Amino acid sequence: MSIEYYSKGSFTKASHGGAPVLKVKSLLLGTGTKNFDLKNGNAQSVQRQVEHILKSGGIRRAVMPRCDFTANLERFRSETGANWMEKTINPADGVIVCEPHVSIVFFPADCPIVTIFDPQEGKLAGLHIGYRSLFNGKEVRNPCILDTTLERGAFNVEGVQVCIHPCIKSCCFGVDHHPKIDSLPHTIATKGPRKGQRSLDLQGYIKERIISFGIPEARIQTEAMCTACADRPEDPAPEVEEGVEPRRYFPRYHSHCYDAPNDGRNLFAAWIEE
Repeated sequence: MSIEYYSKGSFTKASHGGAPVLKVKSLLLGTGTKNFDLKNGNAQSVQRQVEHILKSGGIRRAVMPRCDFTANLERFRSETGANWMEKTINPADGVIVCEPHVSIVFFPADCPIVTIFDPQEGKLAGLHIGYRSLFNGKEVRNPCILDTTLERGAFNVEGVQVCIHPCIKSCCFGVDHHPKIDSLPHTIATKGPRKGQRSLDLQGYIKERIISFGIPEARIQTEAMCTACADRPEDPAPEVEEGVEPRRYFPRYHSHCYDAPNDGRNLFAAWIEE
């Protein structure tokens, strides 16, 4: 069995032994492709673009969770609905697909996306796990979407393969004072608008939570890139000579941290292939 992740324009393989029968592929597209923000009357245009991109890769249907920092997980079947890309009926931050070439689609700006794959059942879950998915006010959110997926029977943790995909990292993710954060290992943001604020390693915290369900670290893949500062210049911008046009920088991904209130959205998609 192997999992293939699509990133930076090429496929990279993470082998987990055995003959590859089913595999998971994923992609993350940012500023070089489009602003995938569904607001401001852009929904139909964005959905057409997503359909064009995914159909070119052999995807036959897609589902988009109605993310709202919930603990809700829904299942999607390809016969559901009439649209090529359907939204979940209810607010949900996770969705399960059990058919090849049916894609789970998210439009993140900074939040981590986690995929959980059960090769025996041929079942894939995509989870949106933002800060507010993990913490509610001054308390740890209980249950969170990980509890719904791993503790309440949606997946048998034996044999599952997990990937915590690229997201904002602790170098940029500053957070306000929070009693629970004070008790967790934290650092200081070193870049961007939140430089100097205390910061949390979201990927690391999510990984610890996943391990607590009995999934060994060897079956958890973590992508190291920070989507918030990838290809952004260091502050302050270097001075340029008079009459010389300054070099333009184009960040690789949209980021709420850096670009709010005019931030855009990226496209994340994951699916099973035979």
